[in-house]
Amino acid sequence: MCVCLWGSATVDAIGAKVRERPVRKYPKAKPTAQPKPSDQIPDAPSIDIEKLWGKWYLLNLASKCPHQLRRGGSPAESTFITFTAPDDPASSPVSVSTSTRFNHDCWEILQKYYPTETPGRYHLKGKSDSEPGTDISIMLVDGAYAFIRYKKGSLMTLKLYGRSTINMSELMLTRFEQLAEEHGMSLAYMFPFPNFGESAASREKL
Repeated sequence: MCVCLWGSATVDAIGAKVRERPVRKYPKAKPTAQPKPSDQIPDAPSIDIEKLWGKWYLLNLASKCPHQLRRGGSPAESTFITFTAPDDPASSPVSVSTSTRFNHDCWEILQKYYPTETPGRYHLKGKSDSEPGTDISIMLVDGAYAFIRYKKGSLMTLKLYGRSTINMSELMLTRFEQLAEEHGMSLAYMFPFPNFGESAASREKL
């Protein structure tokens, strides 16, 4: 899923580790491979979903989303996400709030992640019946970090979340980079996020 909202702010970044990213080389065009259907995506690993609830900061993402690539080296904006535990995790949707900055303002995006038959796998409906939805897989979650994969059609984004932006684990960052490599995304497709603080947010329901 490529939900990309950006803006400008002049504030200090706290604790975000930054890798030196190599210059991205664009290879010659190759025939486009047919995307795998959703049911061919490997199942999410066994996780304790109770550890997902609460607030997380977006620390890094790996993506070949065209919008993300067009941004190039533009600075990312502080983003955090909150997962609210449903009454019945097996059948009820998870309420998700994503807060970020856009055009100098703070925005809150409200979404519903619907559970599937596979634990750790969710589905985000498209904005209309004709728009495809997004498959969401919780790849890893512990008390401090979470890896989440978003796949919409042939587009895939991996996100690294942390409970804090301070003293980020080098080991977890390395594991995330390895996961991105397994999905065909090198360091050139990694985009670190800072923490610029929080503010009151306007709301948009998706």
